Amino acid sequence: MSLGDADAKFPHSTANGLPPSPSRENPGQVFPKSDPKAAPAESVPGTGGENEPSSLMSNPFALQSVFGKLDDALGGVISALESEEKSAGSSANEDATVAKFKQWKTELDQISRSGQVAQQPRAEDNSIVQQEGGLFTD
Repeated sequence: MSLGDADAKFPHSTANGLPPSPSRENPGQVFPKSDPKAAPAESVPGTGGENEPSSLMSNPFALQSVFGKLDDALGGVISALESEEKSAGSSANEDATVAKFKQWKTELDQISRSGQVAQQPRAEDNSIVQQEGGLFTD
């Protein structure tokens, strides 16, 4: 298929290479030459690549700013819980909670640096101690 064939409006017709007539929408008679090859994958919106974090927001600087704020918040939570553990002692449940926040922080660092997170199968976290009974027990 030649470039002239790609600009044709109907099958088995060829374009003559003349620009369109001047119109209100196109007074300069501009028309792009069509390319017979398809656009590369993920270069056209909606054709893939939406799973990458850089495509979560259109502004990558704003995305990094949000990741930075979340990283600071997770760091603050971890340091507050660890300082409370040092002063009052800790239980297995508190240790598991701090470990979970540290895991989130590690995953966030991985996402913000590489743009991807390794998908791991979700396993039940057995390290969290279950307390007996609930708020309302019979």
